[in-house]
Amino acid sequence: MIKHLIEWTGPRRRVLEELRFHAELLEQEFLALGCDRKAARDLANRRLGSTRKSRQQAYRELSATPRDLLIGLSEQRTGPGWLTPIVLGICSLFLQLLFVPDVAMVVSWTIWAAALCCLIPIEVARWSRKLNHWRYHLYSVTTLLGAALLGNAGWMALIAIWRLPPWPTQGCSVVVFCADIIVYLLGCCLLLRVWSVNRTGRCRRCACPLRLPDESGRSGSLLIHAATRSSICIHGHGTLTRDYWHSAWHGCGAFWDELFKPGRA
Repeated sequence: MIKHLIEWTGPRRRVLEELRFHAELLEQEFLALGCDRKAARDLANRRLGSTRKSRQQAYRELSATPRDLLIGLSEQRTGPGWLTPIVLGICSLFLQLLFVPDVAMVVSWTIWAAALCCLIPIEVARWSRKLNHWRYHLYSVTTLLGAALLGNAGWMALIAIWRLPPWPTQGCSVVVFCADIIVYLLGCCLLLRVWSVNRTGRCRRCACPLRLPDESGRSGSLLIHAATRSSICIHGHGTLTRDYWHSAWHGCGAFWDELFKPGRA
């Protein structure tokens, strides 16, 4: 993406340099006629006139318009899949500070504070054991922060709906509030489950989704010839093997390390 952006800005810079060259050339001609520098610059700009149409035409001929940039970026691979969640997770830290303090928000804050306090230290501990898996763990932490932001926003919506109708009695209001808490807890469990499944099915090196699943073993068997599912990283970083009991990541070394393994000699 950065390479495409540099290639897009190159022609635009050349067009501006060409126009600047002609303006300076006209300025030198007026200086040679005896004008001072300010008057020469004003006369050169007046002689050159408006360059907007010329610039736009040059940008269209060189495929350097904003439309060309958007088309090029849409065709380019924008980078690993973990970049977007990282940005969302960082933004969630700042958006969380903008929430209006509310007593009812204590429920949501308590639930997600407990989840973050339990899960983030686990991710940090795993990160410390596998430092080259930093993209994967960074993806896990930031998507968890994004889930917390989404959960808090959902609770705010529930509270707003709960406060809309005038409840006939306080007991009825309490019952509905308790029902909201139960529904919200179930929703939080579902959201954490989706987060866990999403992070588990990603490469431990680049955090991209694993592809090409291959199943082996007997379906429904738990001990002998258990059903096993293997998925690989399309960038060659490794393979994830999962069965009913556990999952294992088998990373791949560098290209030359794999080529000159003792078994390949």
